[in-house]
Amino acid sequence: MRTILFSPGQDIRTAATAFFATPSVPVKLNCYGLSDPGIVDALLAHHAAGDPVIVLCDRTQAAGASDKVQLGRLTAAGVELHITSSPTGEIDHHKYAIVGSAVLYGSYNFSMLAQSEDNACVIGEDDPEVVALFEANFATCYAWAVAHPETAELYAGETLNAEASE
Repeated sequence: MRTILFSPGQDIRTAATAFFATPSVPVKLNCYGLSDPGIVDALLAHHAAGDPVIVLCDRTQAAGASDKVQLGRLTAAGVELHITSSPTGEIDHHKYAIVGSAVLYGSYNFSMLAQSEDNACVIGEDDPEVVALFEANFATCYAWAVAHPETAELYAGETLNAEASE
């Protein structure tokens, strides 16, 4: 399976949200930003079902108002969320999700505006070799995020948690 979509024009948002709907599988999301409530709903559904969910999100984008609301929902539910950067201290500009044995990747931000305003693309596929490459990259990024929690210091986690409880 390989699907390629472009925005604006094609409905990436619906396809991306549907991609996350695969039940009973682990979910790993490495994203620059996450402000799409439909995708967060899907992540929360996985978490509520007992599926492992890990989210890595860039520290600069996570500080934005729209992202804080959605990340706050994940934090309030107990989803494993790491606010991070690249190992060089710059932005974590990855935009991919591994859901079970498939991967969704491209230039598409996981945001509402990405559908209507950005020129973006997304590719979804289940080629085991491609998925393995993304799994390896996620493992590296995850290890960095866990080993360097100080990269989240520019991000006001207490504000995120407070907004989630309002």
